[in-house]
Amino acid sequence: MKRKGIKKERKDGLTIIEILVAIAIFSIGIVAILYMFPVGSDVQSKSKKQTVAIFLAQEKMEEVASAFYFDDILSPGTVLEDYGTIPGFEDYKREKKVFFFDPENSTTTDIDLGMKKVDVSVFWGPKDDNVRLSTFISRR
Repeated sequence: MKRKGIKKERKDGLTIIEILVAIAIFSIGIVAILYMFPVGSDVQSKSKKQTVAIFLAQEKMEEVASAFYFDDILSPGTVLEDYGTIPGFEDYKREKKVFFFDPENSTTTDIDLGMKKVDVSVFWGPKDDNVRLSTFISRR
């Protein structure tokens, strides 16, 4: 005797739509992860160049700080080292600016009042990214 009743359908596998949706979600995740690698590499490269520029600026600042107040290195004006003149660092250029400084008015002046302001800037890259350090030197 046959039983009559509701016939149940079995769903054991995945449909093609479910597989396509899973592949799309997986692909989006993979693309997002792969996008992070060049961004991380670019950040690392910029950070390395900035660190080198900071060291080059500190090197020039140490040279300035060790000079006597009346040395040529501390004569007022701008000195620019063009690209390629820093041995081993051909992609960088340094600029040193020395001004007479008036501590009473916090301004630069043409008259020596016993204090000089020194700005050292290091430039690199096509956009002329830069790092700048400043200090004051007084008569001893």
